[in-house]
Amino acid sequence: MKKLLLLSALFISFLTFAQVPQGISNQAIALNSSGTPIVSSNVRVKLSILDGFSIRNCFIF
Repeated sequence: MKKLLLLSALFISFLTFAQVPQGISNQAIALNSSGTPIVSSNVRVKLSILDGFSIRNCFIF
């Protein structure tokens, strides 16, 4: 019984040991309306993670 309890505790601890990513890697080119790249300028980016199964755009995060 003690061995089973120990093995169960070890198994659960291995399952719950995970690392959270520190960010999302992304590369993109910002273009203006005429198609030329925006160089040396600040650009705002809005990232939304949407639920793909719903009819409406529901935010998940």
